[in-house]
Amino acid sequence: MKRIVLLFAIGYLLIGCGGGKEAVPESGVSEDVIVQSLEQQDGGRPAILPETLSPKIPPQKVISSSAKTIEVTPAPKEDVKIVEDQPADTTEIAVDIKPPVIEEEPVTTPQETVGEPVSPELIALQTISFDDIYFESGEWAMPSSKFSSNYYVTLGKLVKILKTDPNVKIRISGYTDSQGSKENNYKIAEKRALTFGKLLVELFPEEKRMEIAERIEINPVGSSDPLVESKNVMRRMLNRRVSFELFYGDLENKSYTMYLDSKPVAASTRAVKSASSIQKKLYDKALALFNQKRYAESMEIFEEIIQIDKTHSLADNAQFWAGECLYYQKRYPEALKAYQLVFGLGDRNKEAYAQLRLGYCYFRMNQSEQAVAEIRKVSSNYPKATEENRKAEMLLSKIQSY
Repeated sequence: MKRIVLLFAIGYLLIGCGGGKEAVPESGVSEDVIVQSLEQQDGGRPAILPETLSPKIPPQKVISSSAKTIEVTPAPKEDVKIVEDQPADTTEIAVDIKPPVIEEEPVTTPQETVGEPVSPELIALQTISFDDIYFESGEWAMPSSKFSSNYYVTLGKLVKILKTDPNVKIRISGYTDSQGSKENNYKIAEKRALTFGKLLVELFPEEKRMEIAERIEINPVGSSDPLVESKNVMRRMLNRRVSFELFYGDLENKSYTMYLDSKPVAASTRAVKSASSIQKKLYDKALALFNQKRYAESMEIFEEIIQIDKTHSLADNAQFWAGECLYYQKRYPEALKAYQLVFGLGDRNKEAYAQLRLGYCYFRMNQSEQAVAEIRKVSSNYPKATEENRKAEMLLSKIQSY
């Protein structure tokens, strides 16, 4: 009987270990343990203790009698490498690369430049250019109305530069075409340069003219340096010109004072009209640009008019329109300052409108109380300014309706 029970237990164990397909290791269940189990059972199924089975051998699943048993063995943990946890390789690799030797190709720095250093002022002068002014054949008193109608714009820029920088000088070079003798062309070139030297000097107050004349160099070139070589009549006009150059230092040719009388004389009526005419042309040009909404260019010319002479009758008009250029660009704080500069300039006929514009600026800047205060000054300070007072009342009504 004991043998039968023993065989039954062994068969049960074989089925639990894989159906008897594979042999049970000798270290799995000892004979003493089986005997002990049989002694403890009372005629029933023997109790198999968990510790009697080997934990190293998991149960195997048989797919079929002819199929092989597939055993999946997980890879050891120590063989798994997580790239994110590893330090970057570049920090551990020593790169043995020598940098290029820069000393073999020296680079010249600004401090190592051979020669005298160039001043910032001189660099700034080199960036300023002016249009040449052209003449008809044989003419020198006035430039060509066809090709140099805007010459007064160039004059305005030159006056502004002379007033801004007391050390800058201007070289006026006169040229001719190749027609005629060299001697005659030299004289014509000299007269053309003198024409613009005179126009420049007359744009300054009388007490400043001799000082300005000393800073103007007359350089008659003649026909020796043509701009173009051509037999065409129209192309030859490019050689009949006057050019302008700004510089510092000593003059290379005669100054304009060498062509004047030793004693300064009062400005002639013609000279005053000439200067006034140039400012009027500048004013008309600036207004035309304003009407084209080219505000930056317009404001630049208006400022040049003021630079020429703050007592000129158009000086206050120019300052007012400079403010208008800013106002129509909605730059109200800047326009406010521009309008404040109108008072005391020129013949003062723009002060009432400038006062009104101060109110408009404060209104646009959402400062209603200050706007009302400035608008009321129009009627109190300029009671005869009918148009300005009418517009002031309209603006007051508009502010009070808010």
